[in-house]
Amino acid sequence: LNQRELDAVFTYAFDYGRGIDVDVLAEAPVYAAVAENSPLAARSAVTLAELADQPLILLDMDKSTNYFLSLFRDAGLRPRIHQRFGSVEVVRSMVARGHGYTILNQRPAHSLTNDGLSLVALPVTGVRSHLLMGVAHRSGEKLNRKAQAFADACRAVLLPEDGPSVSDM
Repeated sequence: LNQRELDAVFTYAFDYGRGIDVDVLAEAPVYAAVAENSPLAARSAVTLAELADQPLILLDMDKSTNYFLSLFRDAGLRPRIHQRFGSVEVVRSMVARGHGYTILNQRPAHSLTNDGLSLVALPVTGVRSHLLMGVAHRSGEKLNRKAQAFADACRAVLLPEDGPSVSDM
């Protein structure tokens, strides 16, 4: 954005500094991923309390570590960290192999890992992620038609007509 190579991007609503605004559209839901043969896999949802004593395979990169651990801390829980990896695909593979569960802030597009095993993504209830998502653009500049169409498409996907608004979060 700053280098003017892009006009708008879909991103998390972090502070990108002066010159970049983020139009917040939604809060990222929290998911747990478990192996397809896990006893939890048949559930429709789980809570952090149900997961806290299970082995956590933690995605350990940049801001993700503090973010995922803050979900437990805010709920007054301590997760049992079994392993830490800096690769999303390694974490997914370890979970699919039954070594524990992981926490995600995006539902995977598919359940297969790179090594051909399957995961089950379960919504985590009773927790807010506080991780906002939106369309970032240069401050004070009107979006061109292509960028506006992109922003409108993001809004249509994340804010269905009868769904909750960001102000409800």
